[in-house]
Parts: sequence; C-alpha cells; structure tokens
Amino acid sequence: MVTAIKRNIEVINPKDYLEPGTDLGEALPKKCMIFVKDWNSYIVLEKSPEKQIKGYKCPRESLRNFPPNSGTYELADDPASPVVLICPAQDKLLQSHAIRFGACASGPCLTPSRGVELLITNIIYNPNIRWVITAGKDSAHLSGNVIRCLLEHGIDHRTRRVRNTKCPTFPYLKNLPQELIERFREQVKVIDLLNCKDPYVIGFIIRLCIQEPKNAFLVEIAKKEQSLKVYDPGAYAHEGVLFNYSVMEMSEGFVDSPSPVGTTFHCLSVTQAYKELQRHIFGHGSWVAQESTRHVLDIISTQAIIYDVYHDRVPPEYYPTGWTTSSESTQDYLDKYATWLYLFPFSDVRFDNEIKKTVPFIPDKENHEYSYGTRTTAYRVELSTQKEREDVAELVRRYHERFYEKLLFATSRQTAGLMNWQMTLPVPWY
Repeated sequence: MVTAIKRNIEVINPKDYLEPGTDLGEALPKKCMIFVKDWNSYIVLEKSPEKQIKGYKCPRESLRNFPPNSGTYELADDPASPVVLICPAQDKLLQSHAIRFGACASGPCLTPSRGVELLITNIIYNPNIRWVITAGKDSAHLSGNVIRCLLEHGIDHRTRRVRNTKCPTFPYLKNLPQELIERFREQVKVIDLLNCKDPYVIGFIIRLCIQEPKNAFLVEIAKKEQSLKVYDPGAYAHEGVLFNYSVMEMSEGFVDSPSPVGTTFHCLSVTQAYKELQRHIFGHGSWVAQESTRHVLDIISTQAIIYDVYHDRVPPEYYPTGWTTSSESTQDYLDKYATWLYLFPFSDVRFDNEIKKTVPFIPDKENHEYSYGTRTTAYRVELSTQKEREDVAELVRRYHERFYEKLLFATSRQTAGLMNWQMTLPVPWY
C-alpha cells in the first residue's frame, strides 16, 4: 500500500509486506522508502537483483546444538535463517517479534567484551548466518556500536581493542583467537538499526535478509551512513567452528553460579541486585588493600542483569556514605554523584554542612583526599555565578577533548546535552 509520495519515490508501510510467504521482489516497487519515526528519517530501497544461484545451506541436523554457548537468546525452530537480531540493552518484545518475522535467534548483548565474544562464538558455529541486525536501545557500554565497529574496522592486533568504537568502558576482545574474530568479520555484515524500536521496520529488514538473490535490494540508511545490498547469499563457504566459551576452556570468565572468579545474577530490580551482590561479596569476597590503604572485600568478573531498572531503584536502608541517613539523602547523593562523576573528567561529591546537601567538589590538589578513581570536581558550583559556570563548562569541554578515550561518555551529543543541562539549571543549583 502506498501511503505517500516524497521526491517521486513511493513511501510504503512496511507492515503491509510482512504477511508470510510475501515475495518482496514482486510486491515492492522498484524504488521506494520507509519512514522510521524513531529517527525522523527514511530508509531508501532500490531493487538490485543478483544472479540466481542455488544457495548452499548448512544441514539442519548439524546445527542441533545451536547456539553452542548458552546465553539469554530466543531461538527459532529453524536455524537455517541467515539473520540474527541483537538488542544490546535487551528488549524482549522486539526480540520476540524478530523470531516471528524470520530471524533464527535474537537476544541482548550488554557487555562490550564478554557479550560480543559470546555472540562471535555462536555465530561462527552456524555458517547460515550472514547478517547481524542491531536494534532497540544500545547498552550503557555501547556494545551495539562495538559490534558495528568490529565488523567494519576490526581490532588492534597489539592491544586487542576494537577500532573506532565510542565504547566508554572495555571494548577489548582478549579471549578469542584472532582467526575466529576474522572468521566472524568475513561471515557476517551488520545492519545498524540502533534506536529504532518499530517492530515492523525491523521485521521488514529481516524479511529483506531472507530473500533470494533475485529479490536483492540496495538499502540506503542515511541516518547510519550505511549502504548495503541485502539478500540471502547462502551459507558461508567454510564449515562451522565450535569454540567452547567457558571458564574451564579460557581459565576465566563469567559463570551462572556463585564463584570467586565469575558470577552472573539475573535480578528483577536494583534492590534485589543489591541484596544478591551483598550476599555474594560476603560469601565469596577476598580481602585486598585499595590505593586508599583501606582493606576491603573484593570480587571480580561479577555482573548483575537487571530486568526492570525503573522499579524499586533505591534499596531500603541503603546508605552509601556517612552522610546519607535517609532515603531522601541517599537519592540526593545518587543524583549528584551520577551527574557530576560522568560530566566532569575527574569528579567527586561531598556533603555541605551549611546547606545540608550533597554538592560537587574539587579538593585542594595540595591536600588531596582519596576519591574512587582519583576523581576531583568543582566545589560549591551550585552557588556560582553564570560567568563562573560558563568558565567551568569551557574547562569541561577542553578536558573532554584531551581525555575523550578515558571518559564515560556514550556520544558527543550526550556530552553536549549534559553541558547544556548544566548551563540552564536555576540558581541555587541544588
């Protein structure tokens, strides 16, 4: 169904082409486009047939154990489909829709190292998979961006860091042999639909991926600076590779049961995660000396997957500092901490006894007190003049330019947004 005309190109509704058995080569106009509301932008499609060949498919019986390494994936009954959907921050609704529209698997990829490595090991086991679609919200680690940069640019062979990624944490693939990473890059291509949550747009692109070569389309995604010829080219020319991504094989890694060397918790809320982590630390932690000379119980390789981060966010009687003695003071501390420690490259907060609030803080460098990550920041900024705030914003900007790779920033847009938020807050700033 044609819904509009723009620049003499038909604008179609992708939902109209998702009935089972629809031959997109016959049903779609030769040139058309779909509107992505989440982006306020279009995806342009132009029919570009490839020579019809009898595509080889890896036999289904050899893929009975797909995926070989367990994860939180939804799986289709048929592993022959050439496409998987990754929702980095997890979106169960989109993941389920992807299976219904023809993906062989769908799931999250929360972490930029272990999560991406797990994805690699499962895809190279199934030669039928030729496309990875990333959609929905990216994770806080920007693992969706890591996947795209890995496929397009590879890794630094010396450091094992994924090239060109904006990931602010740990985009290093240290547990896989280089040849397996290159096999992954040769086998699949990525279609970047991040920040698109429309199941029909995503389902439509999945359907394009499973079309025969005669129904190939050139797909232009201006928003993502991508131009791809999309169709099912058949299985990758080499047989699947089984790599056991486990603690036993790699001598390190995360596991699904409590352990001093790696644990994953699946929790419904932040409060539940807090309780589980606290129990785990006291049960399995080891005493170590921090740089502050304090001795603390420490654990490694531990993650908590929280399925609803908006419900039950502050655990009862959770007092992370000496001055937080109520739920209100805890929330005030968390708000200031979350803002300033990610806005300013070296940040800290402290309690101001005069105004009874948590405030940003830059300690005297001559008498520097301990702070996690050696962070420092601006003290009593909430009482500063507009000119002083502008000076701080300029200082922040210059720090960002100099220390970009070390900052916990997702994108330059987020950086600008936080700085703008800083500049427009009313006085007093608390």
